[in-house]
Amino acid sequence: MLLYGGTLTTSTRTITISGTFTVGSGTSGTLNINSATGAKNFYGLVTINSGATWNNTANEAVTLRGGIANNGTFNAGTGVYTFDTNAQAISGTISIPSVTVNGITLTNSGNLTVGATLTGATGTLTNNGTLAIGGTCSIGTTSGGINNTGTIDRTGSGSTTTPLTRFNNTGIINLGGSGSITGITNNANGVVNHDGSSTITRFNNATSTSTLNIGTTPLVPTFTNNITCAVGSTVNYDGAGNQTIKAQTYSNLVLSGSGTKTIGTATDGTLTSGNLSIAPTGNAIASVTNTNITVNSLTLGGNGAVNGSWGSTFSVATNQDNSYFAATTGYLNVSSNTCSPPAAPTTTGAEICIGSTATLSASGATSGQKYRWYSASTGGAPLKTSTDNADNTYTTPTISATTNYWVSILSSGRCESARTQATANFPVVSADDRNRAGTDTWIGHVFKRLDSSPGSPSDANAFTNLLWNDNVKRNI
Repeated sequence: MLLYGGTLTTSTRTITISGTFTVGSGTSGTLNINSATGAKNFYGLVTINSGATWNNTANEAVTLRGGIANNGTFNAGTGVYTFDTNAQAISGTISIPSVTVNGITLTNSGNLTVGATLTGATGTLTNNGTLAIGGTCSIGTTSGGINNTGTIDRTGSGSTTTPLTRFNNTGIINLGGSGSITGITNNANGVVNHDGSSTITRFNNATSTSTLNIGTTPLVPTFTNNITCAVGSTVNYDGAGNQTIKAQTYSNLVLSGSGTKTIGTATDGTLTSGNLSIAPTGNAIASVTNTNITVNSLTLGGNGAVNGSWGSTFSVATNQDNSYFAATTGYLNVSSNTCSPPAAPTTTGAEICIGSTATLSASGATSGQKYRWYSASTGGAPLKTSTDNADNTYTTPTISATTNYWVSILSSGRCESARTQATANFPVVSADDRNRAGTDTWIGHVFKRLDSSPGSPSDANAFTNLLWNDNVKRNI
């Protein structure tokens, strides 16, 4: 059935359209459902063309068996839209407060908003586009479920009771709001961003490419059971503020964003079987409550760290860093060394003024890295470790001869580059020839008077005969 530019008003009639139904063939056309009396059944594809309008002002229930393609205006009303009998698809931008999917697969490739209820115990909703859920969701509680390859935005206070094994994600799910969630299986390349307060009973980070980002601060959402973490999966606490890390064993754990991330793992417990990354972005720091917490490997500011114990200067850790660890006595025990040495620095030497010092400089360190200065090409204790990468100079003591120094770059993970030489050059002593004229680079020679002949000054240790660069001798 094709509705051209006019208006069709259903009134109190029962309407069943077995074939396709198109509203508008040009720039106009309107379907008005203005009475809740009589069933409204559309068994073929319903198409609302550009410029056309679907108006359900009576808030009537509608049954569909061929899907909807909306390119115009779709005013759904508040009635329940039931999709049954045949597999169907939705395209375009559509907002329907209440959707029921019975025993079939409904595929959304457009922008679908379900504001109140999404239900259907045996239905399947496959989302390849954008799906906004603003109320309760109970689809697939018996069979079927939700398969997401697109984006789901969940808000509001309604609960989601789709079981763990039937809520599958390989796209992006943004969890806001406060309603409880029974379970989510986050499969290959799936990303779940939890920025709300919803309690999740079961969450499965099921593959090595699955990522769960937890952004809520200061109280992170409750996970009733431990998060299931497949080998290689990632959980990232990325909130803009303080967060408390759920005490369990993760595969890869990231602490990003800002604020203090409190690690409450028990003494001698295991935090990660994979990598712990602190502040790969942002300026978050880890507050380690207890001692000897095992992590397989450690990354600080994106740089791999050496193995051994790590903590703040308030701890007994071998490796201490207050840029990444809060002032607590707790510390981590890192099993694996993942540190890669930085490239060696470049240097600039300096000339020494007699009886003075020289200032040497280096370059090449980036944010989070430091310079270490030495008096030997290998071994020995550092003469200086810089405060950061901007502190790139070393001032020598007073020296009386050309002297070599060496400098390296130290990464945040305590990995050190090769050393580069920097030289403090002592001036070359010129020949003692009172008859030699000066040049453009020196004025002349000052000679010590070796005789005691009369004249001023008479002291035999005085100086005389300055030969200027014009070849004229002048007494001094």
